[in-house]
Amino acid sequence: MEKLEFCYEDWLVREKAGILNLVKTTFSNRGESISDFDLGQISIVFDIAAQCHDENDVRDSWEWYLIHPIAVTTILLLEFTDTNITQILIALLHDTIEKDRIFATIISERLSQDMTNHVLAISKKELTAYVEGRPEPDRLLFQSDKILNEYVPRYAPHIVLDTEETAIIKEGQYFLMRALKRERNHEYFLWLETLDDDEWRAKVADRLHNLRTIDSCTPDKQQSTIASTKCYLLLIAERRDPRAYQLLITELEKTENRLAEQTIDATRKNNKKRIHDAFGENA
Repeated sequence: MEKLEFCYEDWLVREKAGILNLVKTTFSNRGESISDFDLGQISIVFDIAAQCHDENDVRDSWEWYLIHPIAVTTILLLEFTDTNITQILIALLHDTIEKDRIFATIISERLSQDMTNHVLAISKKELTAYVEGRPEPDRLLFQSDKILNEYVPRYAPHIVLDTEETAIIKEGQYFLMRALKRERNHEYFLWLETLDDDEWRAKVADRLHNLRTIDSCTPDKQQSTIASTKCYLLLIAERRDPRAYQLLITELEKTENRLAEQTIDATRKNNKKRIHDAFGENA
């Protein structure tokens, strides 16, 4: 795990050089050459990813977020034998548009519209796309933060909600957002069937890294990640990509065993604490 006290700029320089060297070494070991143009494309893409995932962007593990696309790219290079340049570019960029839609324009301008389309294919839509057809109360609830924090103070400063009323609105918004995310995730994972081979491989490497770093996620997130891997990615991989299937099923087994051991350890510690609290040092 990278330590956040390291100088971020120095770390970026090292990581960029490391990725470029790994690409050259991997292709050389396969008896393939890589052009200066392709290396330049990787360099540009790394810079775009670093622009999107700056030093203030961190994951649940409190690692710099950029570690994730770098790790996804490394998985492609070290664990698949036929990784190509397009897959590397998609892997480095795969979360950029999902984080900020402005990167669709940036990628088109600095690379191509084709590359933008690749990244869009594995990006989830904004939640606003799923609330438009819902009843007006849901649409209002969806933007309740903006209504309460911007519109009310500006246009209706006389409206003051008490604590209970605010709590009711926040609870309603929470359950609405969960429903919208479930709808989005269902559509997104069904969409994986349509990915081309390069997009698919980048998505598989992304999921492999997510499984390997799942420990820092909430229990709900852990279970949803495992469930979507089994219900969608694993089934697709079984039909179209034997290597991806082998890696996913192995990683799932490791992840579930690791989480089960953590649950057992936590239960033991909790039971030991309860016994100590009840009976003291003599327990």
